[in-house]
Amino acid sequence: MTTLIDFILDLFRSPASAASFIADPDGSLRDAGLPNVTAAQLHAVAATAAPAGVLLGGGNPVLGLQRAVADHH
Repeated sequence: MTTLIDFILDLFRSPASAASFIADPDGSLRDAGLPNVTAAQLHAVAATAAPAGVLLGGGNPVLGLQRAVADHH
């Protein structure tokens, strides 16, 4: 099982993981063994791992992280 912080960091290391998350965030979390992660949990961890990504989502942490990952790759 992947921890949420490992999952988020991997999004910035692996173009394949990034593409999967950008295309289907829920499926990507599920495939990583993190199906029950809430938006609040994602926001809290993403703010630590990728602060700029959280700001880009206009209050939506998933969208913010998607944009940050897409911009990175």
